[in-house]
Amino acid sequence: MKKVNLIFSAMLFTAFSLYFASCDNDNEPKSPKKKYEYVDLGLSVKWATCNIGASSPEEYGSYFAWGEVEPKEYYGYDNYKWFIYQKDGSLTITKYNYDPYMGSVDNKMILDPEDDAATVNMGKAWRMPTIDEICELVQGCTWEFTELYNGKFVRGWIGTSKVNNKSIFFPLAGRSGWDQAICGFYWSSTKAISDGIVSYCLLLNEEEIYTNDREKAYANTCISGQSIRGVRE
Repeated sequence: MKKVNLIFSAMLFTAFSLYFASCDNDNEPKSPKKKYEYVDLGLSVKWATCNIGASSPEEYGSYFAWGEVEPKEYYGYDNYKWFIYQKDGSLTITKYNYDPYMGSVDNKMILDPEDDAATVNMGKAWRMPTIDEICELVQGCTWEFTELYNGKFVRGWIGTSKVNNKSIFFPLAGRSGWDQAICGFYWSSTKAISDGIVSYCLLLNEEEIYTNDREKAYANTCISGQSIRGVRE
């Protein structure tokens, strides 16, 4: 009987060990199913060749609010992760806040990895670009507007590196439900210093590209559903 009890105890211990091991594994970051390619333009970082959620450069891909890691059907103040929006119009910022009138101050100006959609969706080697890296991209390339890329009708900009002549394409993907083929909005990981509820991004339209100078960088409300183009070292 003692032998049977010992065997049973050993089996029970093994089962619990496997259970808790599986729970621990569930908490591990999952490897992304898609492998993202990059282009080395001779700049400080390498740029992904397509947007998150896209399978080719000319596809628009998915849209994200700044600091959120999943797309959603509706983008508003009332469902944004880092805002508490009251019916009276008052707003509290719960993270990435430098304004004492908007809530507790943490002075975080760059997204943490767990809030970076590129890191979460593309893998640990990837992240969203800072506004300085976006400025470097714009300044480091010559740009040409096109309505045809890879044999497909798509409006966007081709940037050709001034360093090594390699190129990258950014479609005018618009925002979630808005401005497709008219403008392109690409988030940086950098919170804007002009207003506590906005963050910097790259803005493109058919006439020009904004954000070649940090002092004049374009910023949009953090709730906006926009494209993300990842970078890596």
